[in-house]
Amino acid sequence: MYNDSLISQGDCREIFNQYKFVFSGHFHTRSTDGSIFYIGTPCQYTWSDYNDDKGFTIFNPKTDKIQFIKNHYNVFEKIIYNDSDKKFDYITSNVDYTRYKNKIVKVVKKVVNNQNWVDILIENLIKNDVYQVQVVDDHLNLNVIDDTEFINVEDTWSFITSCINNITDTIDKESLTSEFYNLYLQSIGNVN
Repeated sequence: MYNDSLISQGDCREIFNQYKFVFSGHFHTRSTDGSIFYIGTPCQYTWSDYNDDKGFTIFNPKTDKIQFIKNHYNVFEKIIYNDSDKKFDYITSNVDYTRYKNKIVKVVKKVVNNQNWVDILIENLIKNDVYQVQVVDDHLNLNVIDDTEFINVEDTWSFITSCINNITDTIDKESLTSEFYNLYLQSIGNVN
């Protein structure tokens, strides 16, 4: 899972009580639950990994020492753009564009009084070999800076039924729900 996400599925943690240490992968965020260590991913893969420490876990079985080696390279960077109290030279000379080289940069336009300045900022990023630039308007005017606030965790079946219930066409929702339920059971391997 990602930072600030909660998993409610999986094996009971008690089955691991007999082990001094259990190391698990797949989850993107490092976390610990007693003797269970979710080691996280070594680097950022998606925007959900933004601002989440990444790196490598080293375990020494002779000393039982667990060491985290932080990966200081981030793939994703954000620039919160607000020109309300800035002068033009801030855009042209006070931004260290080289720190964004080979990175995916999201420019969040919070306050824009001069669109030309935003264009110059983007041009300067591109000139400095940014891998990709994404421009968004203040996260849809929600005044949100952290992408994790957008995560709405819902189990698959609840999501499917919610989508079906929100269909406005005149269809037989009961039959459709039944068909999707059979497909859902097949997908998770619960079909006799």
